[in-house]
Amino acid sequence: MAVCFTQPSDGKPMTIPDYGVISQIETDPGKPLRAELVKRMAFNPLAIAGGADGAPRILLPAFERITAGTTIRSRIDESLTVGESMSVQRFFFNFIQTGVVRVSYTMTAQNVNAVGSVRRIRNGAETTLVSNNSSGTYTVDAAVLPGDTIRIMMTTSIIGGGSLSNCRFQTGGENLWPGNSARLENSYA
Repeated sequence: MAVCFTQPSDGKPMTIPDYGVISQIETDPGKPLRAELVKRMAFNPLAIAGGADGAPRILLPAFERITAGTTIRSRIDESLTVGESMSVQRFFFNFIQTGVVRVSYTMTAQNVNAVGSVRRIRNGAETTLVSNNSSGTYTVDAAVLPGDTIRIMMTTSIIGGGSLSNCRFQTGGENLWPGNSARLENSYA
């Protein structure tokens, strides 16, 4: 038995079982069904999910594909004031899933010298997905791949300022993973 983790259903600690190899011969037609084999068949999925030594690893395609929607999965709603001559990243999310996520934010601008934007970093290259310089709520459906980072930012000049609030990542109901440095609102059922 390896690592200990908490079961979401009752909050009690559970030890990750060892992974037990099941040979083809053991599952051939006509072979007896033995208790030891049944135990390995029951515990191996837990060993795989828990990352036990020798267990096959879960691959990225096993994570659910995300779609843009109205279910908020990560957010910072509090307003952040951005002063003159600043470039501020208000919120970001590092993705390990594939699909499309809805990104939205509310911006107030003192003048046209405050620019709000949503940017995607992929393979080291940054792309602006939406950019604006007037007050309002803005939304973009952003295609993401494993390794992408989506950033919500505001840049101001010497005579500009503003604020960002209601920064949100939304899906069609799918959970977001891993939520590195982000607040999550997933439903684990």
